[in-house]
Amino acid sequence: MRLINIETLKLETFLGEVPPYAILSHTWGEGEVTLQDLDSDDLEEKPGWDKIVGFCQTVTEHLPDPPRYAWVDTCCIDKTSSAELSESINAMFRWYKESQCCFAYLQDVTSENLGRLEQSRWFTRGWTLQELLAPVTVDFFDRDWDFIGNKVDLGERISRRTNIDIETLRTGDMSEASVSQKMSWASSRQTTRPEDIAYCLLGIFDISMTMLYGEGEKAFIRLQEEILKEYDDHTIFAWDSSSVPESASTIGTLAPHPSYFSKSSHFQPHPSSGDPVTITNRGIRLGLPIIEESKNPGQKLGLLSCFSDGGAGSAVGIALLRKSHDLQEYSRSRAPPVELSMRAFNFPPTTVFLTKRNGYSHREGMISKCWLHYWPKVQPLRSYPTGSWQHDPYTENMTMRLPKGGAEEVKASIVFQVVSSGACFSLALTVRPRERTGKVGLIPVSKEADQADHVFKMLSNMPMGNQGNLKVPGLAVYAECRVQSIRGSWMCDIKVTTS
Repeated sequence: MRLINIETLKLETFLGEVPPYAILSHTWGEGEVTLQDLDSDDLEEKPGWDKIVGFCQTVTEHLPDPPRYAWVDTCCIDKTSSAELSESINAMFRWYKESQCCFAYLQDVTSENLGRLEQSRWFTRGWTLQELLAPVTVDFFDRDWDFIGNKVDLGERISRRTNIDIETLRTGDMSEASVSQKMSWASSRQTTRPEDIAYCLLGIFDISMTMLYGEGEKAFIRLQEEILKEYDDHTIFAWDSSSVPESASTIGTLAPHPSYFSKSSHFQPHPSSGDPVTITNRGIRLGLPIIEESKNPGQKLGLLSCFSDGGAGSAVGIALLRKSHDLQEYSRSRAPPVELSMRAFNFPPTTVFLTKRNGYSHREGMISKCWLHYWPKVQPLRSYPTGSWQHDPYTENMTMRLPKGGAEEVKASIVFQVVSSGACFSLALTVRPRERTGKVGLIPVSKEADQADHVFKMLSNMPMGNQGNLKVPGLAVYAECRVQSIRGSWMCDIKVTTS
């Protein structure tokens, strides 16, 4: 650990036991001093150097028994080393907790505007949350390094601003705080880099993670996955998904950002029943009672093992959408958590798989392919559009993937020949991917090439539907089209049979 010697203003490195030190909490601005800047000739010209000097002087003057060392994040970490940066971020909460004292420097607060203390930028940043909670004492100073008060004296004002209860501020004990409550503390905070909104919460949840700058909001998803491994706390699912952007075609069970927990501070967990939570390649596997919402028939609710603070006999439900009829796979519906006057443990849990994170595919929930199976008494001759169907003669199957552009309507046809008589007919298919509908029609054609538009013109005065039938020389032909979801993927299942 690198520390600044307060007397010499030089860095010293300690391995193993670390001497007592003061630690700085602040918001970054222009001209901060890095580790490499400490050896530069223009060091004293940087605004960040004045901050470091002011901090060290204030430690000496303000404390009756000041430590000899100080720690400042801008220059005590080598941020050019990804390994050191990752190690430091994982240790940051502990460094603040083990400091002799923490000084919070509010650069935008002066003696003239102390009444606007709560409007300081310091209260909006992600990293300063753990810097408020971890140290035993936090002393606040204004721009001129004049003392404002400590976090106990200012407890009521800080509590109103941060939504953190005074007892937690005073003791730093977060053992009784639920996951959703801790997330709510970070709900209005921002970080410069999107990944840092997850990394700044590691210490608060006592979680260690590797740093992967460039992963974006996946970092917050990873954090929640790690929390699920460590905590039996369903309040992690009790966030408001009603404001998820419309561009999300699927809403995951894990929130994309702490801001979605802004109204979830009052949820507390029960010990969960059923299968323990596991992360799988099909989603989050857990035991969850599934019921139907009485005020909204057809809407499924997953009952979480948690309750609203003050009502231990209540339950909290999240609206779910079933992704597949053959499997217990669900995603979130765009809705806030529902507070219910019932006990969740009165209902038996079902093993379900919940989608982890939001999906943004424009084809999500749409028909993506058509699968056709035919009987061996007929054989396909041609298909339209040309080259769009893949044919496997050994299994008598044909597959067509629909265009990725999300067309409103797709038309296709296949010309079949009856093996025994040589007679030909065409199967016409109309698919509307967004509406998840498919229709078929059968019509006799000549053996020569018949283009798809010609076939549909011939069918224009004939009804198309889920089924079709046709008598041709040698046999009767039947066609059936069903739209179904197989493991969350929508497809048209078409069968051509004969008698």
